[in-house]
Amino acid sequence: VHGELRTFPNITLYLRMRTVSLFVLLFGAVVIAVPITSRDSIQPVYPTASPKRGWSIISKAPSSALVRIVIGVRHTNLDLLDKTWWDIANPSSERYGKYLTSEELQLLIAPEPQALPAIIDWLTESNAERIEVSQHRDFVVAHIAVADLEKALGVSLHLFRHTSFEAHEQAVIRSAQPVVAPPHLTRYIDIISGVSDFSRSVDHHGRHRRRHHHHSDSNTKVTEDRQDEIAPSISFIDNGNHEMLIQFTPFCRESGDYGQICNSTAFRNEISGFTVKLTAKSDTKFEQTQFLSIDHVECDEEEDQGTTWVYGCSGYVVNVTNWLNLNVSISTNFTNGDKSKFSTALPSVITGPWALPHVIKRLYNITQCETGPIRSGDVTSTGGVILFEHQYYSPSDLVKFLDGNYLPDAEAAVVNPLEPNDPSQPGDEGQADIELLSANGVGSSASTYWYSGDAADGVLLWALQIANVSDADVPKVWSLSWGVGENEFDEYVGVGAQTRINTELAKMGIRGITVVIASGDAGVRPIGREVDDCGVFLPDFPASSPYVLTVSATLLAQPNNAKVANVGSRANFPICDLPLPGSPEPNISCDEDGLETATEIAVSCCDGGTVWTTGGGFSNNYTQATWQSQAVASFLSRSKSKLPPAEFWNNTGRAYPDISMIGDKVPTIVNGQLSNFGGTSASAPIAAAIITLLNSVRVARGKPLLGPVTPLFYSIAAKYPDQGAFRDITVGHSNCGELACCTYGFECTEGWDAVSGLGSLNFQVLKELILKDI
Repeated sequence: VHGELRTFPNITLYLRMRTVSLFVLLFGAVVIAVPITSRDSIQPVYPTASPKRGWSIISKAPSSALVRIVIGVRHTNLDLLDKTWWDIANPSSERYGKYLTSEELQLLIAPEPQALPAIIDWLTESNAERIEVSQHRDFVVAHIAVADLEKALGVSLHLFRHTSFEAHEQAVIRSAQPVVAPPHLTRYIDIISGVSDFSRSVDHHGRHRRRHHHHSDSNTKVTEDRQDEIAPSISFIDNGNHEMLIQFTPFCRESGDYGQICNSTAFRNEISGFTVKLTAKSDTKFEQTQFLSIDHVECDEEEDQGTTWVYGCSGYVVNVTNWLNLNVSISTNFTNGDKSKFSTALPSVITGPWALPHVIKRLYNITQCETGPIRSGDVTSTGGVILFEHQYYSPSDLVKFLDGNYLPDAEAAVVNPLEPNDPSQPGDEGQADIELLSANGVGSSASTYWYSGDAADGVLLWALQIANVSDADVPKVWSLSWGVGENEFDEYVGVGAQTRINTELAKMGIRGITVVIASGDAGVRPIGREVDDCGVFLPDFPASSPYVLTVSATLLAQPNNAKVANVGSRANFPICDLPLPGSPEPNISCDEDGLETATEIAVSCCDGGTVWTTGGGFSNNYTQATWQSQAVASFLSRSKSKLPPAEFWNNTGRAYPDISMIGDKVPTIVNGQLSNFGGTSASAPIAAAIITLLNSVRVARGKPLLGPVTPLFYSIAAKYPDQGAFRDITVGHSNCGELACCTYGFECTEGWDAVSGLGSLNFQVLKELILKDI
């Protein structure tokens, strides 16, 4: 029995969780639906993936072309690894916080002594070049010519391209055949990547205010009596600090027919402008209208068969009232005095201020000067962001962002010892993550590390690189804003990636490293993006990993979404004087009225004030962690009458998210321009930033790093329920995705829930509690 699917058929969503087209090759060998404690006896089953969803063969691969392969060497003592992680992460354990050095970890789970020599001998016999072994001696990277690799693995290699590749993106060398390793190596290898593993489109959980427009069929026409058909079709709305961006497709009347995409001549001859109407859900008397002349909208035009068509326009409504849940609609004003009907309103939008760094610090009670000395190079306060597809960053954008928020930039240190930066090509995701991590926690007084690997390397190669960084230099907190459905690993790559990734995440925790993961931007399933039926829930990975801290997203709202006037103060930050591209106003207001009484609610489409939904749910692959069982049991008991049918989800799986942080209306600067960023991609680095500050507090008092912090947070919530360490998020749901909703999902409740976790962090309370008895 599937739930009812509700969509918004007149809306095409170009606001994307992915700000660039990303393809991550996920690595293949055994996906096992059990924790890592049962994996010592696993036998490798290599990928049987074939090209899917847009992959096509171009030609036979050149025989002399080099192919990089990554071999995961099988560990020993994985049961002991899991036990060690739990002992170190458990606040009640005598071993809590007694992290292992990289060398100690290597000895704990070292592969069989004969494994590496056997693998290297085989690679050498196969004429491999540049054979590299990781510091832990559990990864081998080699480059092999196509002809030699085909012979060594019994495959045929071709050049493949995906339909979404840009013109400059190179084809990849892959085999549609399964990998067959020599029989004498099967006991030593659990992953071989780079041969028959095909990528799929992978989302990173963030969104930027961008101009992407709805492309409609230029031959679409309807009858003259259907004036509603000439109402503009809204594709996207976004707001922040009294401004609202609306993207829409206008329709013209040519030769007496309604409802046709405008050619450029008709657009200018027939249309004088557009009327935008805002109505409040909580106040039936509130209505605000504003006229946008065609001179105050920007439009995309494209030529097709000799005719230039207007495919989409965008314009700003200014002086929008904050703290209201608004319905938005738009009407066309024609030059002859006629008006179209108003378009069907989008899901409502909650208006409010931008979440600038000073707003975030006030929201989460952060007083940075109380964290103890934090200096550039202080390893306890370093953080890192994990990016893919060579997401570079611009130092000048970072300085502009820090300066614009009255944050010192003189000591800012952003480094990547693993890959050169290209400041001329900053990525939306990469720039935003670095700015948010730097400004909200690490600040400009300590180092921010970043890793931006090739898409074909994915999380595993990042883990390999981190294993090669010394304990003294490795960043102690990492933020990752990418994910893919648990079920997709089997479908696209075969088996093995999740199991090995979890091993690597456990290894990081044992070294005292915290890994923060974004929970996803599409509720319990990617409905409205990749999924169009309301079937079983589809949990996200690595958000569902037991070895990470998973973060959901909130937005600011007033109780009952009622307007609160003349509360708080007005700050004139330089960043607020920067114009948004295309805005008719000279600057962005940073009006903070209402912040004193504002609360957080979970980001929920489509009646909750946004067009997307924060992610959460229960894993189908990993059992529920003991450190969260009490909190989850309480949630299941409280929500019993509102829980989805049992066939949709696994109530014994690892439950996520663990916490929530602000993830809507977060300004960043990319390519010198102010941009509105949002999604759990914003929430994760903000959470990571606060954890870097908490690390500094502990180290200043002679305490160990927080490391795998998730069990500690659940312990604090249970032990000190009245201290306010976490702001409880009680409004929101996850049955929707992006502009589409199903009947079933989860709802926010008091205490932990599968939408917002334990709630958002209160730094002042946590910095005291993390020093008690641990």
